[in-house]
Amino acid sequence: MDFNKARLLYLIVFFLYSGLSVSGQSIHVSGRVLQQNTQTPVEFANVVLFKQDSVFLKGTTTDTIGRFEFENLPTDNYVLSVSCLGFETKRILIQNLTESAQIDVYLNENVLLLGEVVISASSTINKINQRIVFPTKLQISHSANGMQLLNTMMLPGLNINPMLNTISSSDGGKVILQINGVNTTPEEIQTLQPRQIKRIEYSDYAGIRYGHASKVINYVVVRDDKGGVVGVDLMNSLNILAGGDVFFAKFNKGKSEYALNYTAAFQRINTNNRNRTGSYQFENSSPILREEISAGGDYSYQMHDFSLTYNYQQSDSAFFNAKLKYNLSNQPHNDFNSFLKENGTDKGLIFDGSQQKINVSTIDLYYQYGLPKNQKIYANVVGSYANAASSRNYCEYNDVDTLFSERSELFSDKYSLIAEGIYEKGFAHGNLKFGIKHIQSFTEQTINQGEEFKSDLNQAESSVFAEWFYSKGKFSYSLGLRLNRLHFSNVSVTKSYYHFLPKAMVGYRFSDNSFIRYDAEMSQTNPTLMELADTEIRLDSYLAEKGNLLLQPYLNLNNNLYYENRKGLFAFNASLHHHYKHNPIMESKREHGNVFLTMPENMKDWNKYNAEITLKVGMIKNFLQFSVTGGFNHFDSRGNNYSHTHSNFYYRADVLAMYKKWMLIGQLQPFDERLYGETVIKDGNYHYLAIRYNATNFSFGIGAFNPFKNVSRTIMENKNAQAPFRRESFSDASRILVATLTWNFNFGKTHLVGTKSLNNQDTDYGIKGSYK
Repeated sequence: MDFNKARLLYLIVFFLYSGLSVSGQSIHVSGRVLQQNTQTPVEFANVVLFKQDSVFLKGTTTDTIGRFEFENLPTDNYVLSVSCLGFETKRILIQNLTESAQIDVYLNENVLLLGEVVISASSTINKINQRIVFPTKLQISHSANGMQLLNTMMLPGLNINPMLNTISSSDGGKVILQINGVNTTPEEIQTLQPRQIKRIEYSDYAGIRYGHASKVINYVVVRDDKGGVVGVDLMNSLNILAGGDVFFAKFNKGKSEYALNYTAAFQRINTNNRNRTGSYQFENSSPILREEISAGGDYSYQMHDFSLTYNYQQSDSAFFNAKLKYNLSNQPHNDFNSFLKENGTDKGLIFDGSQQKINVSTIDLYYQYGLPKNQKIYANVVGSYANAASSRNYCEYNDVDTLFSERSELFSDKYSLIAEGIYEKGFAHGNLKFGIKHIQSFTEQTINQGEEFKSDLNQAESSVFAEWFYSKGKFSYSLGLRLNRLHFSNVSVTKSYYHFLPKAMVGYRFSDNSFIRYDAEMSQTNPTLMELADTEIRLDSYLAEKGNLLLQPYLNLNNNLYYENRKGLFAFNASLHHHYKHNPIMESKREHGNVFLTMPENMKDWNKYNAEITLKVGMIKNFLQFSVTGGFNHFDSRGNNYSHTHSNFYYRADVLAMYKKWMLIGQLQPFDERLYGETVIKDGNYHYLAIRYNATNFSFGIGAFNPFKNVSRTIMENKNAQAPFRRESFSDASRILVATLTWNFNFGKTHLVGTKSLNNQDTDYGIKGSYK
């Protein structure tokens, strides 16, 4: 499809939707009241709806199958109270109700449980673009931090790695984490105590204000006005030198909160292995086949992250947050030793060693202020300085002589400033947002490879956006448009680019338990600093690479169709996804003298087609829940002189069992496969089994990654016609036995801090993570 025509079509659809006059049913809240243990209906239960300030609105009783319903409700915040003789009263907060919601409420029998935790099931408010999950007492009592609590919920479209404590989206998009609307990190999520978490707001459709993000996860926590907490969250290996530890302290006084977080991660192994087979077909010469057979190597890594945060809650509508952050990432060894064969003949040995060190200092200032008539303004300013250095020492040698050697060093200093402001206005059935954002950066780079090459880059990116969201009855839609300007310059080139980037969503609810949603988005991807570095670097005897100053930003078009249906213990999700890149930056490899030179270039296009289904079952008898996902990917990558395709089926499985204070966790994650340019990458496969004991403010456990088979490895397969290769990286470190310990000490109570809805960070440091 001609991209300009496709772009015009989406703009036409965008403006057509903006003129729609939508009619539908009024907002209503309905659901069932069920007994927790037996899942049977509770009839004649009293169901009362209050405003959030405790003003009574409506009341009703459940029918013989436990159903209740409130109709003709305006957009507002509510409290739903459910009570019945012989059961404990349950109260549920319904915040920012803008569309009809189905809420199933589970009641516990009102009996004295000596020494046991009272278990109550959560209610989930399901919207077309968001689900609000209230954690159960069972989930809270079996979780030691916010990350573990999220894992017990098995939300569709999320992949949680319990070893790395990372959260990723099944569609490959970015996941934004928040605490009370404040963008945060996985390390800070680990400092949350489950008892603090009132609910988790999971948006699997992120608005245009979030840029490239696919999903947003917001932890809404409750804190009081005095006291504090100190704690640790430790995970360390029992069979290799590796671990990740979090130490934190929070203190509250009046309207202020002070927080100090320190995270340390480390790993050291001597079984860093890499096998590589490559062929080279130079013009007018015979093919050359090279084999690198691993002989081990050293790998070491350290990460230290320190943050100091202060926030001040002046009132419910005014909030200030300041954060100082320092991060050190140090990789002194990433070394590979190999035996070298060429056309079946032993040639000698290879040493390929690299190191990398990055220091980043950041100051982040944020202010939010509420205006009359449901209006808010947000402002965020972030300044950062990043100092990065990397080096590589490559040598091919035998007992007699050095066959080839190359040493290179790269130093980078980057200064950046990010400023963003947003205005938001709420209406009866929707909300309107306007925003402006500017990013300014200056980078100096020095490359040493026999001689010194210096370069600099000034980059500025500015954008304005508007977004409208509307929901009434069974119908919802969202429309957004961003105008973006990118400008960059150095001593040899000056360029500016302008793009209109629309985003739209439309959804329809068939019933309280099922809905369908379609969304489309156009976004922009800019060239990275290394892609623009116009200096040739030798990789080995036959390979070299360099950047390209002629690169241009390119556009992405995403289309997603999502369907969900829930019934009792079962939840079914199905999705179709298409991602199209127009003139993407991909690899180009060509013969250049006596080497093959790899350069990034703007190519023709790239497509990914995905279909995925997920079935979740549970919680069964407050004991067991599991989730199974299956899907299919097809990739189509077209360069200026090549065309490749790749297809694969995949699956994932999660299981969770709880008994008293014990929890059993199991995960199965096969290869994540993707084709980009001429290279297929397969990685991320693992299986995990762990058992954990949870007590008040204390938790410990034992877990094993890949206990039955050492399957975790990374495979790269390049399909170039003249110089293809296959590389496989692996180590004994992928088979790990870990011990976990979480401990929190609370003194007094903590303070209810404000909501920060913006966060910005510059993470392009201009260095490479790997070389060959």
